[in-house]
Amino acid sequence: MGRKAILVLLGMALWAAGFAQGLEITGYVYEDLAPLGGNSGEDRPIPGAEVYLFWDANGTGVLDPGDKECASTVTDGTGHFSLSPSGCGSDLLFVAVDSRSLISSRRLEPGYSEDDIWAEETYQSVYDEDLRSWPTVKMFGGRDPEVSDDFANEVYEHWVTVDLKVYNEFGRSDLLFGFSFEVIVNTRDVDEDGTSGTGRSAQGTLRQFLENARAISGPDRSYFVLAHGPGYSRTIRVDPDLWMNCGGGYNRKAHPSYGITGDYTHLDGRVLDWDLTPTGEVVLLDSRDLPDDAMTILLSAAHVTVENLEFMGNRSISPDTPNRGIRMSGANYCTIQDLVIHDFHLGIELYWSSHHNLIQRVESYNNNHSGIYFQDYWARSSYNEIRNCYLHDNDINGIGFAWDNDYSTISGNVVEDNGYAGIWIGYACDHNTIQDNVVRGNKISGILLASWPSYPSAEYNEVVGNLVEENGGATTGPYGDVGYGTGIGLYNADNNIVRGNVIRDNVSGDITVYGVAIDAGSTGNTVSENEITGNGVGVAVIDSKSYGNVISRNSLYKNAGLGIDLGADGVTPNDGALGSPNRGVDYPVITRARTNPDGTIYVEGFVGPENTGGSNAFAGATVEIFLVTNGINGDDHTGNAYGGKTYGEGWKYLGSLTVGSAGSFAGTVGPLGVPIGPELLLSGTTTLSGAGTSEFGPTLNACFPHDLTGDCALGLDDVRLVHLMVKGCIPWDPRADIDGDGDVDMDDVSKYAEFFLGGD
Repeated sequence: MGRKAILVLLGMALWAAGFAQGLEITGYVYEDLAPLGGNSGEDRPIPGAEVYLFWDANGTGVLDPGDKECASTVTDGTGHFSLSPSGCGSDLLFVAVDSRSLISSRRLEPGYSEDDIWAEETYQSVYDEDLRSWPTVKMFGGRDPEVSDDFANEVYEHWVTVDLKVYNEFGRSDLLFGFSFEVIVNTRDVDEDGTSGTGRSAQGTLRQFLENARAISGPDRSYFVLAHGPGYSRTIRVDPDLWMNCGGGYNRKAHPSYGITGDYTHLDGRVLDWDLTPTGEVVLLDSRDLPDDAMTILLSAAHVTVENLEFMGNRSISPDTPNRGIRMSGANYCTIQDLVIHDFHLGIELYWSSHHNLIQRVESYNNNHSGIYFQDYWARSSYNEIRNCYLHDNDINGIGFAWDNDYSTISGNVVEDNGYAGIWIGYACDHNTIQDNVVRGNKISGILLASWPSYPSAEYNEVVGNLVEENGGATTGPYGDVGYGTGIGLYNADNNIVRGNVIRDNVSGDITVYGVAIDAGSTGNTVSENEITGNGVGVAVIDSKSYGNVISRNSLYKNAGLGIDLGADGVTPNDGALGSPNRGVDYPVITRARTNPDGTIYVEGFVGPENTGGSNAFAGATVEIFLVTNGINGDDHTGNAYGGKTYGEGWKYLGSLTVGSAGSFAGTVGPLGVPIGPELLLSGTTTLSGAGTSEFGPTLNACFPHDLTGDCALGLDDVRLVHLMVKGCIPWDPRADIDGDGDVDMDDVSKYAEFFLGGD
């Protein structure tokens, strides 16, 4: 008899002896806690798990409906089970865990039971013939990730094969099973128990993960382990007949497909392989089958994160039944990030007393209303942030704050090519900050602070440091014909600040486009320190009910019309009295200007009718003096002519003077801060407290100390005179000693040419 035969006989004898001594198949069932797919001591036992032993009654070698149960047990407090094979009819056995019997090691929220949760397998022991041992291997989704465990109908998903001869011959070992309530292994969206929104749905699905997260207390994090081989899908086709029951008397279609109501839920849509390594793909929630008034996700919890997902909608066309990618309602301290959302009515909607939420790195486009939209009709939402998002090609707004949102920040976003406004701040929205965004190519307005007439205004908002360009060219928009376009618009908006923005090239050949428009009874706003260039008009205060608006220290130049236009009707001549809009403050008339050797400029003038002089109506007002052009750079005078004079734009702010009791002013401003050119044209504005800022006054050339011809300008004739002095043809004038070396020589000629004529 050979050695192998002897070993077989010995093994059979030991097996028979084992039965006589009560041979047991033992193991443990664990809740797999991160990292998934194995146990390094972090996993927790699951007590009460139902474990069954089957024998291969039909000889197929796999557990199927033809096999017979021969033993069963439940795990103890340590997750341990023990099964006796004494009643089994063959050596080939199957140990199976009924996953519907599993409970979490974490407590349940009030009102939930074990019947509401469902775990999915992540690892188990499998016999290795080469090693003659039972290593733990990853088993995400059990035998078939697309199938739910169903003992009642003889569908078995979580089992291990045990050959008793081998098990006894080469040493008994505890069999391990790991299950997670957080793993998602397939993209099905079904309700196999008929209890969606109130209990179990389908094993290993997104819907079941969210139902687990609602029921199980504490943080929950999703793991989309979908990389099961070639041809797997990353798309979840959202079922229109499944929805989360929110309670109340709403129409079923108005409820969300998925509800996130458990605090500290983390939904991460990255597709992972079995090593939990991101594949580079994200899950797509395809919501094209949803009705118009549905939403894909309702987020109504605190400290939730939703990230790395794509949402696709059906472009609902009815504003009365809008669908949404995500609605945040009663959400606090949540983070929405790294999403792509498109083809909804509203991409992301924030609603109903939601505070301290962050939306960042979201691309939202092709929605038929807005990419991101905040509205809170009956309760205020505050301290929310929208940062570094890309909102484009939406039919109405890129970002909209419609109602009652305050103390929020919109920063670092790119908002372009939307059908109405890039960013809209509306009814009763206050103390918001719109900062460091790029807002371009939007059809009507770049940034619009606007409330409806007779409604509470948009107020105390700050628009700071944005690039606002190429907006406002459309003649029609979502709400009908367009009267004018704007880079930044203030419409029934009070006490807002527009500061430090670049507002450029907002222009159209068909309608007037203002760099900044102030209209519809907007009061107390400040427009300061902006660069406003290349627009149809720089700043316009349009209607008679808008006043108290301060326009200060801006750089306005090369706009097609006036730098500042009160009434949007061209130059409004001074009348010596207060009127409207901006109380009709008169512009300053500069009567004398002299450039000093140190680059400062002495200025005299008055505020009042140009042909009669100063008016005491403007006593105490502030006059700001601007350099219009140095003849090399600055404004080009286009669109600034009136009554045979040129009315300035203000390229460089030089300083301010105070108007005296008789309406006159005098003093020194500067220095220039730019090279002295062939001319130094000055203009100015008047700002009267409580009334606002005027238009720019008529320009005047500052006379130069080095002007040799007496024409109050520097030009080629001055250079020729210096050259004649150098040649000794005429006596030299000390004013020609521009380099200050005590002599007139060719260095002075060169400096005249270089600084005043732009060349040698």
